Amino acid sequence: MLGTKTNVKAKMTSLQTVCDQYVEALLDNVPRSLSLNACSELPDVPLARISEVDKKAEFQEGDVIHFNCEEGYTSDQTSTFVCTSDGWISTRRGTCFSCSELPDVPHAFVSEDTRKDVYQQGDMLRFTCEPGFRSDLTITYVCGSEGWVSIRKGSCDSTTIRCEQPPSHGGLRIKGLPRNSGPIPPDHVLTFSCDSPDKVLIGSSVLICGREGHWNNPIPTCTEVTCNDRRDRYLYFFYAPWGRRQVGNLANYKCIEGYNKPAGVTHATCTKDGWMPELLCEGTKCLTPDLDGNAQVTSEEKTSYNIGDRVTYTCKNDNIRSVTITCERGSWTGIQSCNVASCAIPQIDHGRVTDGPKVYREDDILNYVCDSKYKPVDERPTRCLKVGTEVVWSPIPQCTQLTCKVDLPPVGTTYDQNRKNVFLPGDRLTVTCDRDHWILDATNTRTIVTCNDDGRWDVRPVCQEVTCEDRRDGYLTSFYTSRGGRKLGDRATYGCAQGYKKPSGITHAICTREGWMPEELCEAGELVCPAPPTIEDADFIKSKTEYRNGENVQYFCPRFYVMEGGPYQTCRNGKWTGHLRCIKPCSVSREDLGLHGILFARDSYKPFIDHGNYVTFRCQGGKLPDGLLEMHQQCVEGVIDLPTCV
Repeated sequence: MLGTKTNVKAKMTSLQTVCDQYVEALLDNVPRSLSLNACSELPDVPLARISEVDKKAEFQEGDVIHFNCEEGYTSDQTSTFVCTSDGWISTRRGTCFSCSELPDVPHAFVSEDTRKDVYQQGDMLRFTCEPGFRSDLTITYVCGSEGWVSIRKGSCDSTTIRCEQPPSHGGLRIKGLPRNSGPIPPDHVLTFSCDSPDKVLIGSSVLICGREGHWNNPIPTCTEVTCNDRRDRYLYFFYAPWGRRQVGNLANYKCIEGYNKPAGVTHATCTKDGWMPELLCEGTKCLTPDLDGNAQVTSEEKTSYNIGDRVTYTCKNDNIRSVTITCERGSWTGIQSCNVASCAIPQIDHGRVTDGPKVYREDDILNYVCDSKYKPVDERPTRCLKVGTEVVWSPIPQCTQLTCKVDLPPVGTTYDQNRKNVFLPGDRLTVTCDRDHWILDATNTRTIVTCNDDGRWDVRPVCQEVTCEDRRDGYLTSFYTSRGGRKLGDRATYGCAQGYKKPSGITHAICTREGWMPEELCEAGELVCPAPPTIEDADFIKSKTEYRNGENVQYFCPRFYVMEGGPYQTCRNGKWTGHLRCIKPCSVSREDLGLHGILFARDSYKPFIDHGNYVTFRCQGGKLPDGLLEMHQQCVEGVIDLPTCV
């Protein structure tokens, strides 16, 4: 029960500090010594032991001790403590850790540039995939205070999953082929075109190798351009000698009565764009224009039109754009196709398009938003682009879940999930501070932070070092710290104004989590305190209505409650001083256990759990954990999350 030990230690430390202060006050002018055994118990430094040269039976004020890491462990710095009248104070705190056992990365070995016999905190470790395997990312770890931590996690996958190279025959020109002419890895892109202007590409001009080793579209082919016989309404006949319809071949034709060949034209010529000229026959009138199916004529419609007449139409897939065509020499000019290239409205997982129904043409921007707890994968605007003969969205509109991240714990900070650095919204992380650090406020060394829906921590998960600001009390004549020391345990020399004096037994101010102590550095005569203050969930034995300076009252917490600080309030110059509060236990009823399908794993049923304690649950017979919460949970200020078994 790690949580129980931590609470006991915290309470004992707090009680020791209070007792020391009271003894100092009672001794008054009696010389101070360490006969009170303030340094009889050595500090607890995980995975370390006191240096042999520093060991002794009894320690005196001013003694300095050092801790060495146990065999197989190392530290970024040596932990050093000094004995004071308030007990051991840390002057330099190191963390013992081990990176001797390398991470297990299947099908990979340590890269030569990062291989060494001994690794220290901050060293990087990179892995290279074995032959026949590859990774999209360089697999990287860093040696931290808790061992190896992954900062770029990948995997070595088999290289046997490949796409076959497309054939290079048949007049096909391919760009993007690897130099080794071997199989092509997933996500590789090839572009295709024909090697001659007399040929046309049949199929997609862009292919992407899929993760399963298959191309996303069939391999395209090139075929020679051939011209089909013209069937214009103004032709009397159309004839290609010997059936020759390749580029450059000529065809004979004749126009119907009332229409003639354009000036200078004697034959039709086969080109890549078909038989030319486009207008084989010209006349004095134009028939109804031959528009594609997406065109909607908006002007007056007739069966025939004179030279100079105009017809206006819009496209059904874009009723904003209007096109006007003109009858010239028996044919229409200015015709625009309504079958333009466009991008379809995409389906976006965890997101939606915010534009109204519309047609997206080349270079149009797609406006979309992601659902709550998600954000765009790429912050660049998504545009409709033409790649070869394909029209695609680039970058692809995608949404990814928002996450909170933590780096390696800074000095003085420890995380309960040291193997994890990415957290989803709603995830919680316990942050614990060293003895000389704080979080939230100077009196707090531990808290639980939560990842919000916007990907930010509700509280920055970093502990700050305890420091004290210089006192500016009205009754002080001087206040001086040696070498600017303002950290936990540092002392300050000060003087009081005329008519005031230091409290009995006090020679210096000491930097504590509550600031410089004692709280009243200078006092003027003895003042009495009224009845002790009421503290939530705490009680005390009432005996007097007035208390003299230095007197104290002991408080008690109800059963199962954990006391923080205290247990005394002391009368100091007419004011009650001392920090304490009673922290609620967690209540777990049989109904709660039954509702979640769980039981206590090791103990019989107990309705209350002390603050800070951890409890392990197990599933009732025939049930399994749903996986949403771990079966090992902690009580924090009257709240505990219960796992569920189904």
